[in-house]
Amino acid sequence: MRFVIIGADAAGMSAASRARRNRKDLEIVVLERTRDVSYSACGMPYNLADPEREIDDLVVREAAVFREKQHIDLRLGHRAEAVDRSARVVRGTRADGKPFEVGYDKLLIATGASPVILDVPGADLSGVTGLKSLEDGRRIKRYMAANNVRQAVIAGMGYIGMEMAEAFFERGVRVDMVKPRPRLLPWMPDDLSDVILEELETHLVRVHTGEALQSIERTGERLAVACTNIRLETDLVLFAAGVRPNSELAAQAGLDLGPDNAIAVDRAGRTSDPDVYATGDCADAFHVVTGERT
Repeated sequence: MRFVIIGADAAGMSAASRARRNRKDLEIVVLERTRDVSYSACGMPYNLADPEREIDDLVVREAAVFREKQHIDLRLGHRAEAVDRSARVVRGTRADGKPFEVGYDKLLIATGASPVILDVPGADLSGVTGLKSLEDGRRIKRYMAANNVRQAVIAGMGYIGMEMAEAFFERGVRVDMVKPRPRLLPWMPDDLSDVILEELETHLVRVHTGEALQSIERTGERLAVACTNIRLETDLVLFAAGVRPNSELAAQAGLDLGPDNAIAVDRAGRTSDPDVYATGDCADAFHVVTGERT
């Protein structure tokens, strides 16, 4: 049986490894559009806090280990673009521009999510970014080194925003955080949220609630961020306003979607097609392939 996995981040490679441990006879093919696999995405803010540390230190296991020790057919630079469920085939394009086609018996879609980039003028400027992939981390680190970043605006006040505010502080970067809603952390009790606000302000992080980011423009070597009532001069803008599921492949294949366009699955991770499974950013393989229940 051939088990094909689309996506080689934590969830995809965890599934591949678990499947190999439990099914020695299984043919496992993993398709990954980038050159990065099996890295600690949660560690990126802490890595970015240290200008001397290589971003590739976050790689947990090199691609060669999966290929040579676990006999997993890991194909980097393979962008999956369509799933033909009737033919049981994944089609796409390699990094060299040539098309490819891979048949499957069971398929796991492990394409994760992408950061929400606000649809505002200037969102595509150099120095404006999200943080989700290892390449995002590389880009931020290169930009900070090349542009002597001393001020940053973070659009969003969730977990990534808080961690990056800390990382920027460690680098001596002054931070402004903006969000359109009136409360810092609305899911927390007020007294806990107030403690975090006090801690942020103690570390010279300026918090601007009730300020929707409206546009970004280049002003010489810097950026100008226009919000509802304020205008901020900065060197870098980080979007940290959540993520969107990368569910386009599933939607094009006619699989059912759930809330926020996430791929709808049952408790076994099975989609509306019994031979197609899906997982988020951090999950293991499924009992249908591995013989174990998660």
